Amino acid sequence: MEVIVAKSAGFCKGVQEAIKLATSIDNGCVTLGKLIHNEQVIKSLEEKNIKAINTLDDYTSGVLLIRSHGAGKDVYDELEKRHIPYKDATCPFVKKIHEIVLKNYNDGKKIIIIGDKNHPEVIGTNGWCGYSAIIVSNEEDIAKIDENGDYCVVEQTTFDVKEYEKLLNLIKIKCNLVANNSTICYTTTRRQEEAEDISKKCDLVLVLGSRTSSNTTKLYNICKANCPTYLIENKADLESVEYKNLKLVGIVAGASTPQELIMEVKNTMSESQETKNVVVEDVKEEKTTSSFADLYEASKKKADKAMSIKLGKEFTVTVISANEKGISVSFGGKKDGFIPAEEAEVEGTAYDPNNYKEGDTIVAKVIDNPDAKSGIFWLSKKEEAQKAIDAEKYKEILMQPMFKATITAAVPKGLTANVGPYKIFVPSSQIKKGFVADPDLQKYVGKELRLRAIKSKKEEDQESPVEIKLNKTIYASQKVILEEEAAAADKALWEFFEVDKEVQGKVVRIRDFGAFVKVNGFECLAHKSNLSYKKNVAPSDVLEEGKTYTFRVLSVDKEKRQVSLGYKQLQKSLYEEAAEKYPVGSTVTGPIKSITNYGVYVLIEDGVDGLVPVSEISRKYVKTPADVCKIDDVVTAQVIKFDVEKNKITLSIKALLPEEDQVSDEDVEAAKEKRAARVSKKFDNAEGAKKRTSKKKEEVEEPQSWTNDDGLGSLSIGEMMKSLKELDLTND
Repeated sequence: MEVIVAKSAGFCKGVQEAIKLATSIDNGCVTLGKLIHNEQVIKSLEEKNIKAINTLDDYTSGVLLIRSHGAGKDVYDELEKRHIPYKDATCPFVKKIHEIVLKNYNDGKKIIIIGDKNHPEVIGTNGWCGYSAIIVSNEEDIAKIDENGDYCVVEQTTFDVKEYEKLLNLIKIKCNLVANNSTICYTTTRRQEEAEDISKKCDLVLVLGSRTSSNTTKLYNICKANCPTYLIENKADLESVEYKNLKLVGIVAGASTPQELIMEVKNTMSESQETKNVVVEDVKEEKTTSSFADLYEASKKKADKAMSIKLGKEFTVTVISANEKGISVSFGGKKDGFIPAEEAEVEGTAYDPNNYKEGDTIVAKVIDNPDAKSGIFWLSKKEEAQKAIDAEKYKEILMQPMFKATITAAVPKGLTANVGPYKIFVPSSQIKKGFVADPDLQKYVGKELRLRAIKSKKEEDQESPVEIKLNKTIYASQKVILEEEAAAADKALWEFFEVDKEVQGKVVRIRDFGAFVKVNGFECLAHKSNLSYKKNVAPSDVLEEGKTYTFRVLSVDKEKRQVSLGYKQLQKSLYEEAAEKYPVGSTVTGPIKSITNYGVYVLIEDGVDGLVPVSEISRKYVKTPADVCKIDDVVTAQVIKFDVEKNKITLSIKALLPEEDQVSDEDVEAAKEKRAARVSKKFDNAEGAKKRTSKKKEEVEEPQSWTNDDGLGSLSIGEMMKSLKELDLTND
């Protein structure tokens, strides 16, 4: 079995410094909150009289230590007010977030913190803007954000990287003014990337750390998605793990996991297998141990080699001994050196001989040779130590997913810049999305670019992490950042557009066929047919360029990158407006636009008409509307019924006619009697004519009509039957 141990496993730098500071305080101290999310370490610290309190009200005596998670500004103010002695172990990355939040808060910006609202780091960060920040832990929290605000966004240093990127893009889509500060610790990003990589190629992964640790839990979830994964808090938890007969096992550890637990688990697994090779990021460890005496004797063997010890030259020397005056060191041959106490530590750090053990190696610079005969040279460690600190600080910056650098020069095929002691080269193909020709490189000089360290094309292993080394040119790219941002923004854009969703859009251009509307930076089309319910209305009569309106998303075609919007769908229809203007009982006036057998249509206003049924035209009997109405006749009618859903308005002309125009019942009966008499007479005449012509039946064809003698003309059979029906004589 082979064991892979993540290179970044174990205490992060912030935790290391916090523990180092806590253990250096005489007689112990009290910490505001648990110093670290690991119960084993907490128990060990308690044995050294380092105990945690929850609030300042619990404080009794001793030096108070602010842990690496940091605290709010109000906590510092209260410590000063109560005259409580304290030391600050806030992680430098967290400290930087506090500075960003305070500055932007004082500048009038609203603060958004992407992170876990219950995490002590987030709570402490919120304290630097008066606890007014909007905490975004998931997509639902984005609803709290006013899209018109001016925001500064920071992130919890240990937050899930992928979740942070998704939430940040959604915030950018919703809000107009968003200034983001990438504050996720590079070690968090690196741990999560290593966990992802290791879990994809291993048969099983052990995640070492406490269940109360946020970053350990995130590592566990990442690994669990790729292979069987166990969370190990102590050696006893290994008993439940079935790891025998496996080819490849990975070990990942959170930022709160002590190195002792990592070594204990690694050794336990190795001892139970025949194969004891341990791989750290695919590089085998050599299990060799040597005493200082062995090392010293080995270095003496190099004494025959000529050594050129010159003033100002750097050497890696080995500690022989240390006392209050300084540190005695060996160059590895017959020549020795001495580092005075005042040249041992950087400014602000007290010299302690107990920190230098026999066999330790130190990088120091030759500063003097007061006793050439004795062969002892004086060296300075503090200058080189400061350089190393600076180099480490800038290395951490360069290992971030994004760092900034000001371009110092344009050279053939690219640009150069400096970040601390590191030299940066940006190839022409990595400046933007597209190649930049040499003549155009000069315009980038003096400008600040957002970069990420990448591997050069010449490096064979493109998969392994980028190595940041002094005296080595670091290749960097702005293009990869721009492409990732574009891809993320594009993904968020299409997730944003949903059919039937209401969106705010600014009209940028108006054409005869419609209007182009910009929504979240994307141009959509609102066709003229979807702008107004009225016909033949120009888009410019509905919308105005430069103004913002609310639209409804009608269709989305991601492949064609087209979004169709509707404006009229959010407005009242013509009949809905008419229902308010012309309620039942109101009077309307308009021309007759069409005539049918069942009534006439009256134009009330553009796009709105009403039907006057034939029965509502007059108080007198009307056989057909065409008998009394003509096209374009202007009439006045009363609204008697309104159906908005069906866009139907029923009108009545007769409702507005005087009552005296109404025909009485007596007149109706008299008219019926007159008509019956006329029809009866016609019938009698027809019968007489029938008898007179019956004698000639055999001589002539059967008659098709009858002629009366009173000059009334002929009556067809159909007319006769119709008349009989009207008089209801056929039933007699």
